[in-house]
Amino acid sequence: MPVNFDLHHRLEPRPSHQRDLTRGFRAEIADPAWFLGRQWQMGEHQGENAASPVLVQVAYYRQPLQPAAGRPTLFPGHGVPAPGIDTPAIVPAEAIIEGETDDWWTLGRRIRIGLAARAAVDAIHMTDAERMALRLPPLPEPYAAFSGGYDGRELYKASQSGIIMLDAALFDGVPTHRRDNHWQPTDLKFNQVDFPCGSDAAANEVERPRLTVSDHGGGEVDWWSADAVGDWANLLSEAVEPFRREVQPVR
Repeated sequence: MPVNFDLHHRLEPRPSHQRDLTRGFRAEIADPAWFLGRQWQMGEHQGENAASPVLVQVAYYRQPLQPAAGRPTLFPGHGVPAPGIDTPAIVPAEAIIEGETDDWWTLGRRIRIGLAARAAVDAIHMTDAERMALRLPPLPEPYAAFSGGYDGRELYKASQSGIIMLDAALFDGVPTHRRDNHWQPTDLKFNQVDFPCGSDAAANEVERPRLTVSDHGGGEVDWWSADAVGDWANLLSEAVEPFRREVQPVR
């Protein structure tokens, strides 16, 4: 009479260096705040057939973002960042990444400086063609009344090149450096932009912690998709204690 023997082999990972499986069963995630934020963005916290968090405990470190290279934040004669001038804590990231070389020169600023310099420019001897080159083109409403007036941007360029001499006080607030333009017309996207993190006294640029936004195609910037580059371990080790918060979410 034949006899059958059933043999079963069970494979079970049991690393010799760690027998405790507690951490594995905890199913840790790297960025729980992202999950909560994404659920809030999609309206899942209001779902009748979905679970909602009852208590959120967060321990986090906070470090300031510094201005991106090539996008200066200093006004002439000032040693502190000028509020609203490419400061990452104030200006949206997409405005910094997509900013153009002369985007500081809004139409309002061009008109305002032109009006302030009108009397001085009228007193300067020049040909009609030279004067016409300093004027604003025909403007749409509600700026049509200023068409043909002096263009503050053209006056600044002419003053910097020595074509005309104007009081430097007229141009207080104009950035001293031209900003970088990150747009790449061949690829139809924006170049890599780095936002340094931490104090200015950090290590060299290679090791300095920074958030890198690459291949931005335009529109709103998703900060959670930025790459963390550099030596973040040393930056976090310098922090004394993390910030802690406990929140009970409500609808």
